Amino acid sequence: MGYTTDFTGHWTVSPALSPSAAAKLKVVTDTRRMWRKVPEIKAVVKKALIKDCRNLSLLFARFLAEKHSVSLPVVTKMICDYLFVWREEEIFNNCIGFEGEFYSCEHLAGFSGLPGLPPNCTKQFKQCACFVRDNNTPPRSQPSLWCDWQYIWDEDTHVGKIQWSGMEKFYNYVEWLRYLIKKIFREEGVRLNGTVKWQGEYEEDIGKIVVEDNVVTVYEGEEHKPIGVYEKVEGDPMKMYGGRRWMKDATEEEKEDIVLH
Repeated sequence: MGYTTDFTGHWTVSPALSPSAAAKLKVVTDTRRMWRKVPEIKAVVKKALIKDCRNLSLLFARFLAEKHSVSLPVVTKMICDYLFVWREEEIFNNCIGFEGEFYSCEHLAGFSGLPGLPPNCTKQFKQCACFVRDNNTPPRSQPSLWCDWQYIWDEDTHVGKIQWSGMEKFYNYVEWLRYLIKKIFREEGVRLNGTVKWQGEYEEDIGKIVVEDNVVTVYEGEEHKPIGVYEKVEGDPMKMYGGRRWMKDATEEEKEDIVLH
């Protein structure tokens, strides 16, 4: 059951993604996107972070206290508070995100470097199942449970590319592309350029997605007719599974990201 769409082509990524951005992207594209219990994740991170900040700040505090003749506990607390706020925000933005949109235990442990993380990671179908609130519901910021765009680094040309992973039944593919541009590429100062063509199971379900400096333009049909902002239409398999379903509560700014020609 379901509807399969095939894709050819790629978008180039310039400049290349930083290691931290590539790791965040890999979490999104390689794992099932599940709504997670963010308060519980934060509690675990906070406990490990406080301990780590105290140990680190004590090293700096001893040096400053001796040099400036100030109270060691006062300096230690000031440094610890600063480190905690800075690292907590960094970890949340890169490893957790809205409703756990960037979370996996492995990613949290690798990025944070905090001792004791991850906790005893449980697996379900080879996926991190920790802190899951609903394994059949993605975070509201993400279009669906799976994103099948993948980042490839071409060793021959030394160019990064975004292309289809080859997985079947890839839904909401335009929405996923826009999500990646908004949440990862724009924040990194990275630009996508290129063209990817699609062909669905229906002969008439054909088109191409052109990206020029992160501006997404979608053409439908062999004559490259423009398409607009689609909503899910019950009973229409092509629109239901073809990947061009847009949330009813999309903002005007989000809708403007699609340029019609």
